Amino acid sequence: MNSFWDATFVVVDVETTGSDTFRNRITEIALVVIQQGEIIDEFSSLVNPHQFIPTFIQNMTGITTEMAHKAPEPKEVFAQAIKYFNHPNTIFVAHNVRFDYNFVVESFRRELGEPFEKPQLCTLKLAKKLLSKDLKKNVGSLANFFNIPITNRHRAFGDAEATAYILFELLERAESEHNIHELDDLLKFQNKQNNNFKTTNDVIQKHEANLKKLPEEPGVYYFRNANGVPLYIGKAKSLRDRVRTYFQQGEVTSKKIAELVSNAEFIDWQVTNTELEALLLESKEIKKYFPPYNVQQKRYKSYPLLKITNEEFPRIEKCFHFDDDGAEYYGPFKSRYLVEEIIDAIDKQFKLRKCVEPIVPNKKNEPCIYYQIKRCDAPCADLTTKEEYAKELAQVRYYLSGFGNGLINQLEMKMQDFAAKLDFEKAAMIRDQISELNSILSRKSDVSTSVADNNLILIVQSSAHEKMLDIFCIKAGKLKKSLTIGKKQSLHNIYSFFYQIYFLNDEEMENYTLEDIDELRIINSWLYKHKNTGKYIYTDNKSHQTICSEVESAVKSINSYISNDNYSYKQ
Repeated sequence: MNSFWDATFVVVDVETTGSDTFRNRITEIALVVIQQGEIIDEFSSLVNPHQFIPTFIQNMTGITTEMAHKAPEPKEVFAQAIKYFNHPNTIFVAHNVRFDYNFVVESFRRELGEPFEKPQLCTLKLAKKLLSKDLKKNVGSLANFFNIPITNRHRAFGDAEATAYILFELLERAESEHNIHELDDLLKFQNKQNNNFKTTNDVIQKHEANLKKLPEEPGVYYFRNANGVPLYIGKAKSLRDRVRTYFQQGEVTSKKIAELVSNAEFIDWQVTNTELEALLLESKEIKKYFPPYNVQQKRYKSYPLLKITNEEFPRIEKCFHFDDDGAEYYGPFKSRYLVEEIIDAIDKQFKLRKCVEPIVPNKKNEPCIYYQIKRCDAPCADLTTKEEYAKELAQVRYYLSGFGNGLINQLEMKMQDFAAKLDFEKAAMIRDQISELNSILSRKSDVSTSVADNNLILIVQSSAHEKMLDIFCIKAGKLKKSLTIGKKQSLHNIYSFFYQIYFLNDEEMENYTLEDIDELRIINSWLYKHKNTGKYIYTDNKSHQTICSEVESAVKSINSYISNDNYSYKQ
């Protein structure tokens, strides 16, 4: 089975001087590469079109003729861009795909002299197949519907990134609502004639009174059978809007959903403060009840972790669970292979001990082979001090961080080296590793990337209420508190929450369960998705007063953006 999750989707957006493929030229191109439901690579560049850009296009995109004429030459840009399509099983994705595809094909032919042909997937067509006909299907409306912020409006990368996240949502619906799993079926599905399944009046009347009670808040909803057993569990940023789509006449495009609606005897829901809480609750509830109409996330998985042991001379190892042992943990990672690769890289570059048994430094001990090949400073033989070993360990922590000349930077250089040698298979493998590491180790500041030190406050525009803000308090990677505040609301009454979370509850690392590890994974992914749209305040080594001051400054900054319509969803 060739699952579409195994394909490489390259989401493309171009800005141009006009609509004619042959007479007009690309002024900007952006590519967002997706594998296994995650963004693994990005590319964006202005392009010198050697043409005047019409005034109305300059006003819309902000790309002036002067800017474009100082941009890199087309041949240089497209020579880089075409490399992103060399991975086998690559699909060209765009919103209204024919426009972007035709411009890219013609540009590659003109500048590189190379033919270009790839299977095409159109998010506009998919949206028309999967979503209500009353919903506008442009990128801005879909981003608003799915709660996807766009930070660079009317620019290639902003639109491409938003389209990538829209694609995630559409793929999940295609799989869960239409039982589409294979790539070939997905490509055919986009061009199929719409088959709408009529919801009978009896079914609508059965639920009509309950549907009127649906709140506009985010939360989790349940379709249940006569015995109260969940048939389907879903999340929504607006319970009212999402659940009502199941009962609009002629709007159900999936036979599976039509059966679900007919089989459900009643519907209930749980309201949450924020969409992130709904996401976490949905995952827990699906794994608790195993609803037959949910096809994903039904069981907790065991994810590998990276561990720096809590010993006099710590070492690094792979494990699959947290212990209350004072050790430092990094992750969770999806790939056991990636953890082993990281450990191997650390072993080669740093001189931490490799032996697993406890050691007592003694000059009479004979150093092992790792000392001979300069991979260990032999603390067992008392050939290094605790202070010197601690400095080496500090370098390992820095190496694991998402800043400086660390692991991610080294992998990026390694990937570029393989690409330069035209070894695209190895380059793509490293690109996948970089993507996973970015979601786990990337930080907005020079702070530790261990789970225990993942302590921050994130402030973003509310997913459920216009002109309001969501505030998330995360401690040791877990969501401890979320709040939604109004634009003019005083912050003083929430400062006590910060003190309770970050100063009073100074417990040791918990012995996390599989459920807790799943929460860490979801939050890591969610934080990475919002990396460019929120204000991050890291709390370690800061006073309560400093944290409150930084929160107040961040709130004022975001409110200013909202008021000026600079931080809203693309319309």
